Amino acid sequence: MTLFGVPEVESLLSRRSGGLLPSRLVLVNYWLYPVQVFHFVQGRLFLTGDNGSGKSTALTAAITMLLDGDSSPTRLDSFGGTRRQLRYYLLGGPDASFQERGRRAYLALEFRTPEGKYETIGLGLSASEGNTTGMPP
Repeated sequence: MTLFGVPEVESLLSRRSGGLLPSRLVLVNYWLYPVQVFHFVQGRLFLTGDNGSGKSTALTAAITMLLDGDSSPTRLDSFGGTRRQLRYYLLGGPDASFQERGRRAYLALEFRTPEGKYETIGLGLSASEGNTTGMPP
C-alpha cells in the first residue's frame, strides 16, 4: 500500500487550490543529487527514507532559496544551525558523502496555474575550492 491509498492522504489530494500549485522541483548537481526531479501531486510532496538520508536538508535549502532568496546558513540548515553554508551543498566536505573541487548547480521549481499553464523559477549556482567571490558567507 502506498500513502496515496490512505484516506487521510486522499482527502488532502482532493482539495483544490485557487492559486499556484508546485508541480516539480528539479535539482542538478545540488547536494547529493546529480539530477533529481521531485514530482508534486496536487501541490503536495510526500518523501520517505531513512533518517539522515538528506530529505529535509536538500528540500529546505532548495525551496528556501528559490522562494525567498535567502541563502543564510540559518535558513539553509533544516535544524536552524549556522554550520552549513551554501558552499557545503555544492562542494560537500569531509563529513558529507561527496567532496568536489568545483561545481555548478541548478535548482528549478515549477508551478501549475489554475488555468493549467506552467510557471517556473530557477537559480544557477557555482562554487569552487578556494574561491569565495560572489558566495554568501
